[in-house]
Amino acid sequence: MGKVAAIVQVATCAAIFAHAEIATAMEFRVVRNANEDRWIAAEGEIDPTTPASFLAFMDAAGALTGALVHLDSEGGDLAAAIRLGDLFRAYRLGTVVSASPGAEQPDGIRLVDPDSSGEAGRCASACVLAYSGGERRFASKDTDPRWISGRSTGRLEVHEFGFDTGLGVVRDRAPAGGDGADAGAGMAAVPREREVFDYLSRHGVSAELLQIAMLVPGGASLPLTEAQLTRLALDSGQPRSIEMRGYENGVGIVEVALTRPSGDYLLELYCRGGHIEILASVDWKLGLAADEFEGLGIFAATALAGHGAARLSKVEHAPDGEHLSSKVSLVLEGPMADLAGERIFRFEDPTGPEAAAVARDMSFAFPEGNTLPRLLPRTCL
Repeated sequence: MGKVAAIVQVATCAAIFAHAEIATAMEFRVVRNANEDRWIAAEGEIDPTTPASFLAFMDAAGALTGALVHLDSEGGDLAAAIRLGDLFRAYRLGTVVSASPGAEQPDGIRLVDPDSSGEAGRCASACVLAYSGGERRFASKDTDPRWISGRSTGRLEVHEFGFDTGLGVVRDRAPAGGDGADAGAGMAAVPREREVFDYLSRHGVSAELLQIAMLVPGGASLPLTEAQLTRLALDSGQPRSIEMRGYENGVGIVEVALTRPSGDYLLELYCRGGHIEILASVDWKLGLAADEFEGLGIFAATALAGHGAARLSKVEHAPDGEHLSSKVSLVLEGPMADLAGERIFRFEDPTGPEAAAVARDMSFAFPEGNTLPRLLPRTCL
């Protein structure tokens, strides 16, 4: 018992996500609905073989880069969850907490049960780390179902690590110069605390996630709140902040701040000449030069889903060494009355993968009950 106790002490707060139940190993499937939307279902426990299984799945499945992964998992091996999350990002996949029940078809693709849209699923423990690797992440109950193929979002849940002999001994990585062989064969490796912090940092998630989980007693499980999803940057649909600014001339501007994989966005929505316009100030993370934007067609064919074109009226780039920022003016061409009543702004661009990614990253949803867009027609330039 002394040796086991020592090992548990070495497994620091990073081990809070280790899973304490035995479950079926995670499996991956291509799923479609009646509209021919396709996504990846990831269901079951994350174990040390899961990253390799995922790579084999992606090799066999083909063109799924940029798709969404719908996660329904109780958790599992922490180190494997981190590797899986890194793979999600490498393939530019988004993540959703959502169940995908259905029946496999002759072509090997699962047809989702059309009556199951309310089955939300769960992503707990180590699954939260895998989810964090998504280029886009959706767990808020306010998520527009159109963003996630008509599905419902489930819960992200965290808890403190509880030692369970049913899983074997959980240990830290071997110290430098040691092989860790005395810890026993088949034991799950737990990354050091710094590795978990670094992982969250490179995927844009607040390290406060670990602090919240540490406060949850073993055996309990804490669903993250809407406010926590936003504060921890765990949900891509939720703005970092929303403000209304009024000026002496009667003009009102709604400011929406977004942190996204492609950049940090400040969107200023205002009314001019009977249209809603957007001035987007963007600090890019794409590593592109100003002259590459036109060739990639970014903003060339952007549209607001359900409303029509978001016509590009002006672009100004400001290069600073390897860093690039831009100011982009877009005119939303849908009827003012419809746009002012819209809560969900979902942009699309079919030009290419980079343009599509930027359009997705510029999308956002106003919280339930937020009436700021309705004020814009009264504050026109």
